[in-house]
Amino acid sequence: MIKYLSLALVISVSTACASNVVKAPEDVMPFVNNYLADKNKHTGIAHVNRPIEIVFDHLEGQYVGWCKVENGKGHIILDKSTWSFKTESWKRELVYHELGHCDLLYGHVHGTMMHPNIIGFLSEEFEAQVKKFFNHKFMIKNQMLGNGLSNLVED
Repeated sequence: MIKYLSLALVISVSTACASNVVKAPEDVMPFVNNYLADKNKHTGIAHVNRPIEIVFDHLEGQYVGWCKVENGKGHIILDKSTWSFKTESWKRELVYHELGHCDLLYGHVHGTMMHPNIIGFLSEEFEAQVKKFFNHKFMIKNQMLGNGLSNLVED
């Protein structure tokens, strides 16, 4: 009986995690896969916390990305015209930023990948930022200090 109960528990946990996937356009998926690999490397979690769908559309004003979490699902819109002429590193940072909102429920934190404007970190800076990005305690602490407007506090 315990053997079958354990098996049922494993199946239900696996099913719950398997439904938390990211659906995205083909040219966005490499950046999503990088995000998931980095998340796994730094947290041991290889999936998003809720189903997330990423689509291209036209965003008004100076917005290049937008995230909304509703009814347990994340929805990300990326501005198609902006995406078409940006660099690969800029696209990667934008995808991490929007997934930070939809997956990790981060707000804006100045001086990090959750800065309200995409900074465009160089490769070596990006790796250091990824480590901070997946340090939930660090991000939340800095988000709460002056609503993310104060200097970053090392953890």
